[in-house]
Amino acid sequence: MAKKKKAKAKKIKMYIGCAALVLGIAAFCMMFLEALSIKTGDTVLYTFKGSEIAFGCERTVIVATVKVLQANFLAIVAFALPLIAGLLGAFTYKSFLFNIITTALFAVGTVLLFTMNTYFHLGVENATLADVVKDNADVFVLEMGLIIGGVLSALGTLASAYKIIAK
Repeated sequence: MAKKKKAKAKKIKMYIGCAALVLGIAAFCMMFLEALSIKTGDTVLYTFKGSEIAFGCERTVIVATVKVLQANFLAIVAFALPLIAGLLGAFTYKSFLFNIITTALFAVGTVLLFTMNTYFHLGVENATLADVVKDNADVFVLEMGLIIGGVLSALGTLASAYKIIAK
């Protein structure tokens, strides 16, 4: 009887590891959706995808060329951590240490995804447009890609934590 319970618990941990992998892949894929927008009141000035924030982009608008000047290392890490954690969670379900590492990676990824608007840097070639953005933009708003990615990463954190707690 004890062997059956142990085998069942091992199977559940394996399934939870696979679920963590799916959650990590899905959180990573949110990179290709809208991530941040610059809003003033109800008007959206600019919208950026997660891949544009992470790897940099140039965008021509009516007034000037808007650049996210360089690749944002923290944004790359924010989108990569859930994927790495999902891979670790799926393939190392027996190790207690790797389960703790997986949980920590998911948790850090969640925090980085939800706080991306604080370390987002907008570089602008034309000074007049930079002044318009600084003067008129109320906030950098999280869009659905970051919110869904953060929620998926948080669910991955819970799944990984369950693997630690379950006997």
